[in-house]
Amino acid sequence: MQPGQSRGNRLPSHRFFFNSTSGNCEPFVYYGRGGNRNNFRDVFKCMKACGCKQQRDGGVPCNPPGQPVIRYYYDSLMKICNTFQHTGCGGNSNHFKDWNDCFFTCGNGFEW
Repeated sequence: MQPGQSRGNRLPSHRFFFNSTSGNCEPFVYYGRGGNRNNFRDVFKCMKACGCKQQRDGGVPCNPPGQPVIRYYYDSLMKICNTFQHTGCGGNSNHFKDWNDCFFTCGNGFEW
């Protein structure tokens, strides 16, 4: 992530970048010029471009452990939303509470 450079009197704006270490889209302050392509105006565009491409990650057991829950992930090769068991802690941003959230974030006509 490169925050860019100040551009005259223009005020900085809040943007999102995909953090490959955490596997999440995170906010940052953009200064209006420069930077790189890992720069999105909103978290949904960041997710579509990056988060939806991640592999399914079931997370790790919580402390204290609970029952796994059914979640949905976007399979970018098959271009469909599938179910998987999530342990409740950890994982990445490619998991959704229901099919609609998965489809409208990742699969709604979005082309890779």
